[in-house]
Amino acid sequence: MFRNGQTAGKRKNRTKENTLGRVAGAVVTYGTMLFVLIISVYPLLWIFISSFKSRMDIMDSPLKIPTRLFFDGYKAVFTSAPIATYFKNSIIVASFSTLMNIMLVAMAAYVVARFEFRMKNAVVAMFASTLFIPGIAISYPLFVMIRAVGLYNTKTGLTLTYAGLGIALTFFILRSYITSIPKEMDEAALIDGAGYLRIFLQFIVPLARPGIATAAILTFLFNWNDFFFALLLTGGDQSRTLPVVIFNFNSQFRGNLGALFASIVVIVTPTILIYSIASEQVVKSLMEGGVKA
Repeated sequence: MFRNGQTAGKRKNRTKENTLGRVAGAVVTYGTMLFVLIISVYPLLWIFISSFKSRMDIMDSPLKIPTRLFFDGYKAVFTSAPIATYFKNSIIVASFSTLMNIMLVAMAAYVVARFEFRMKNAVVAMFASTLFIPGIAISYPLFVMIRAVGLYNTKTGLTLTYAGLGIALTFFILRSYITSIPKEMDEAALIDGAGYLRIFLQFIVPLARPGIATAAILTFLFNWNDFFFALLLTGGDQSRTLPVVIFNFNSQFRGNLGALFASIVVIVTPTILIYSIASEQVVKSLMEGGVKA
């Protein structure tokens, strides 16, 4: 009985230790998540609230929730600059560059994922090497080339630039996802008389739709938010995009913080909405592609 009592006591102690360990792990996990959530959401929430304050409220009580809403900042944004034109330019450039990037890179990813050929590793290394080249390193030759072919200050030049800059990211996402699709499906289609183009369009593209959606969303967000190349390759309102507006408003509305915060809200809201709607799809496809590959 004495030994049974000791055994029962040890089991209770182990149970308590396991319980305490689980509680401590949960506290650390949720505490970390809460901390990350606060530092991520708080700046955006503060900017959104401040965009409805008057200048005096922002200066005197920056952390106080306003009792009265002021829309003067939003009025200044839409009346002092052609923001509708910038918005239209951003949609056109980001959308067409993303579509061009996905269409071309998806074919390359399919070939690399499905076939063995000479210099295959060199091709993959070439794609990977572009990830290690900072954008500023190619800015001057890119500027000279765009201006030489007459595409400076045009939406076409900016679209082609963004389509090229996103090649590596799209390639590795799509190659990983296409690799997870069984090759037996291709072999069965070949036996039935289908060509490689038909296999790609009718089988690979539908099955790789989550990976394509992920690459498209990430590429679109990058193209929408890019400031450096939008400023470098454009020189007027006819082709400039929204990120450049923030740069202009930073000096134009230096004394009008409400208008500056309102411009930030107008510019970042579309990307936040797009990613919020598609975030589950992005995470799911990345996890599935990584596990299956």
